[in-house]
Amino acid sequence: MAFNNDDGDISANLNQLRDETMTQMRAADGTSAGPQEQPDDQGASNATDSTNLNQANQKPVYVLLGANGAVMTSEAARLMATRQNRINDDNTIRYAAEQHGIPTLAKPWAVVGRQLTSAGADDSVSQSAKPSDAPTDAGNAAEEAAQELARESRRGQAAPSAPLIDQFDLSDKGNFKDYLQAVQKRAAQGLPLDPQDIATSKALLFHYYGYAMGEQRGTADQLRGSLNGEMSPALGRALNAFSKASADEQRERYDLYSNIQAISNPDGSLSRGRTVNITRNGRTISVRWDPQFSNLAATDPLKVSEDEALRKTDFDVYKSLVDAAFKTDGVQSLNVNGAWRPHPDDYFAIVGHPEPEGNVNSPHITSRALDVNRINDDAINNHGYVNHAPAVEEPDIVKRLTDNLLAQTGTRQIFQPWRMSYNPNVLPIPNRNEKKIGQTTATEPDLTAIRHRNHLHFGLN
Repeated sequence: MAFNNDDGDISANLNQLRDETMTQMRAADGTSAGPQEQPDDQGASNATDSTNLNQANQKPVYVLLGANGAVMTSEAARLMATRQNRINDDNTIRYAAEQHGIPTLAKPWAVVGRQLTSAGADDSVSQSAKPSDAPTDAGNAAEEAAQELARESRRGQAAPSAPLIDQFDLSDKGNFKDYLQAVQKRAAQGLPLDPQDIATSKALLFHYYGYAMGEQRGTADQLRGSLNGEMSPALGRALNAFSKASADEQRERYDLYSNIQAISNPDGSLSRGRTVNITRNGRTISVRWDPQFSNLAATDPLKVSEDEALRKTDFDVYKSLVDAAFKTDGVQSLNVNGAWRPHPDDYFAIVGHPEPEGNVNSPHITSRALDVNRINDDAINNHGYVNHAPAVEEPDIVKRLTDNLLAQTGTRQIFQPWRMSYNPNVLPIPNRNEKKIGQTTATEPDLTAIRHRNHLHFGLN
């Protein structure tokens, strides 16, 4: 079953891209502000032509900006220029990523179309940018790229000079898989990856398929990860995992992560919260990551982004939670208030004081657990203890969701305000603020029970 089987217009999801590079890449597919006259040739005068066009034999025609007039990073401009060279019908115009030199615009890159004024100028165009070099069958693009790698290898050469990105139209999400598989094959053969392929693969795997680009343990930089053009162990793992994932898993990942939206603060600024609506068979459940869900990760100077912290929790944990929610009648929304958190040793080494939770064995550290503190905006809370027992009874909807979570494959533990299940094959222990094993007095507190008096903790093996 698809993660979200209410397809709607899936292509419209591409208009909701998550970072500058991918936002501008989408602009080439008809959402750009369109051709704009460049007054006084201002941009071309300071331009740096990234595709080696012969400036002496050409004149600038116009500058393309990104969606809503936004300008671009260098990687995004190259993506758009490549696409324009493939789809334009006028073979006398060639497009290049250039620094536009307009001081009022924040980022210095745009796509410049140049009119070729002599036959010789055409020879100076990078061959990878010509329309004739585009794959005739997008479905065979990955195989064609792999064959080219093999030919280069037999000739005893290093990796092909042209980035793999030149061979794919990434404004069409249908080409994401072929592109990522081609990148993975190149990496698996021990050939160096072009920085543009590295940055683009990171962006696709991170924003669309939910693979973290940082580590679970390490220094602040290692925990944060990056979407730059430098190869990393996290990217290698993500490429391998994606290539081995089934078509269903790839689709489910896309359906979840590509639709996640930021939650705005009352003043209009963006919070660390996130939200996504998931629809199956006409029923929609909203999953919301509370703005505080990654507070420990955000601590200065650790500063792991909310989107990285969200993706550090493994996909199958989210899938199990959502599957159980759809099996529970009446669930309309879930509020996630805890996901990945840093190891206490890393936290102390980076921040300089002890991590508040202090649990070195927490499955949150190993990306295998989530905390939920609200169902349908109703708090999961036992309101304290009376005579060592919860003050209120377990709500029916909490009971049924918990039972469905216990039935999920691989469930390791569920701690919630009314019962503590360490294994689905073990009868749940009633949640009381007293020790269950080895207690010395009937009133000695059980810290695990007390810590989970106001949320549901769900962990997988």
